Amino acid sequence: LIPDKFGSEGMLRQRGRFFCTPPDRPVRCQLYAAGFNFCFASVLQDCPYDPSLHHLFFGEEVSMAVRLYTAGYDMYAPCQSVCYHLWSRTHRPADYATFVSTNNNTSNDERKKKAQREQSLAVVLEQVAGRGSGLGDQRTATAWAAELGLHVAELTVRFRAPECVVRTEDEGSAYFAPNEWEAQMSSLEGTDAKSLVLGFLQGF
Repeated sequence: LIPDKFGSEGMLRQRGRFFCTPPDRPVRCQLYAAGFNFCFASVLQDCPYDPSLHHLFFGEEVSMAVRLYTAGYDMYAPCQSVCYHLWSRTHRPADYATFVSTNNNTSNDERKKKAQREQSLAVVLEQVAGRGSGLGDQRTATAWAAELGLHVAELTVRFRAPECVVRTEDEGSAYFAPNEWEAQMSSLEGTDAKSLVLGFLQGF
């Protein structure tokens, strides 16, 4: 995982990168993946999930990352992929409203959820800025941001990926952003490259 950019609401986005070649040991990675992580249970006793974050999607992983770092924990990416995340949403509903109750109080419920989401966002933004609750006392949020190349006040990212990681600007990068995937596949129509990519994906 590497930092990607800050969203319009000021929240950090993260994304995955391939390894050029599998490293011989786990690679330090000070970002947190909610979909795949493992640790001793004592870690979550020291740094439990923030119970105040309601109806927040982008942000809870960032909250865990900065809080774990300030509590003194380091995170690492495994040497090779052991699971796969299907980013495409073409086969499933992506609209949050699809999951909202259809009773007469829907609009009130939505307003309440939006307010809670905005409060949750504010909590995480404070944590990233080093002023929020739940931060540890072993290291600072400023040190976490510096290690990741984040300029929180400017909302910019100047991360330098390890040499073993493929960068987007590298020629022949294997990474496509989710919203670029369909276009990339269309551009390969009728070529051997498309068959190779599809064959690779079918191996998962």
